[in-house]
Amino acid sequence: MEIEVQKHDGSREKLDAEGLAARVRAGGLVFEIMDRSGDVKKIWDPTKEVEVEDARMSFDNLTKKGYRAFRTDAAGKEGELMKTFDPEAGRVVFVPQMQGG
Repeated sequence: MEIEVQKHDGSREKLDAEGLAARVRAGGLVFEIMDRSGDVKKIWDPTKEVEVEDARMSFDNLTKKGYRAFRTDAAGKEGELMKTFDPEAGRVVFVPQMQGG
């Protein structure tokens, strides 16, 4: 199954699950943002300062909106809550704040 990933410059790339995990193992920074439409995957190159700053701004904007950020392993499991941005986090899953009914 291919996964569409949005890159820093807005272009898109298709990767399979192993390709995405390989990017994380190689040092890539991946955000998975859960929302009403499903989830969006964004990828940044942590060796490029402009991309790291863009990722930092995205992290700050999402957490200000109430999303909780979890650093995960390359497979997306075993999350650890992140309070501050870390460009070496690897794979980060953002979950919206739960709302009561």
